[in-house]
Amino acid sequence: MPVIHHATDFKTAEALLNNQQLKFDFILLDLSLPDGIGEALVKKVMAISAETPLIVLTGYTDKNFGTKAISMGVSDYLLKDDLTSSHLFKSLLFTRERSAFNKQLTESEKKYRDIFHSSPQPMWVYDYDTYQFLDVNEAAISHYGYSKDEFLKMTIFHLRIEEDIPELKRILQAAIDQNENHIKGIFQHLKKDGTLITVQIQSKNIDFNNRKAGLVLAIDLTERLQYVEAIEQQNQLFRDIAWTQSHIVRAPLSRLLGLIHLLNEMGEQVPEKVKEIIRYISVSGNELDDIVKEIVRKAETTALNDKYTNSNVD
Repeated sequence: MPVIHHATDFKTAEALLNNQQLKFDFILLDLSLPDGIGEALVKKVMAISAETPLIVLTGYTDKNFGTKAISMGVSDYLLKDDLTSSHLFKSLLFTRERSAFNKQLTESEKKYRDIFHSSPQPMWVYDYDTYQFLDVNEAAISHYGYSKDEFLKMTIFHLRIEEDIPELKRILQAAIDQNENHIKGIFQHLKKDGTLITVQIQSKNIDFNNRKAGLVLAIDLTERLQYVEAIEQQNQLFRDIAWTQSHIVRAPLSRLLGLIHLLNEMGEQVPEKVKEIIRYISVSGNELDDIVKEIVRKAETTALNDKYTNSNVD
């Protein structure tokens, strides 16, 4: 049976993660803790989480924030409002698989072929000097649409749009100059049919048949980012509706409540039966006023979340 340790704030989580007697398979991090929030919280947790995979659970729907979190090393980025047990289970399996990949790769580069060919994620090996593909797995062939023979006649630049190639060359040269063993980030790739996709790249230096090479794992984030973008659009529609409610509906409602107040001040001049009708109208008007206020409150909360997430991705 899995054992779950629950921390309601960062201080408690820090104590658990620093406990040498505890070993964690995953960390599920809520981005809104009482003593930590957003990108700063992610950095603090990653600093003490060693190699434990980190999965972010958040209400924020900014796709740029999600992309940035993943590029920082977060294993996955899940929206709390749309989270189901199935989504969480798939994320845990995905994270465990990628964590196992990294661990095995670190322990022994010589065992890479077994990992390489059995991985359900696209992987390839390319020559550091010529950028030529040296090997690709079945997942890459299936996902990108090229045959293995086609891949082996190509360079890694064939998967990029032309305007991105200079930046890729700069990144690769910088890694060589700084003697970096790993390269990772978010990039745009082209499939054979011209489809543009967003991928997370993890690359590690290896020796391939006595040639300096890079072993690359590519994870397609396109559907996930499109999903987050769709949620953003829904939130914008909600804000537009809320604005209409608060500005257009509120004005005639305020006038109606004002008229009810004037009628109540007329006292004995108003027949008892009319007073009863006024009371009913007053109750309904106040209920509608409360509904409009709640819509405005929710719209302001959504706007505040958007403002916060945007401030963290500049």
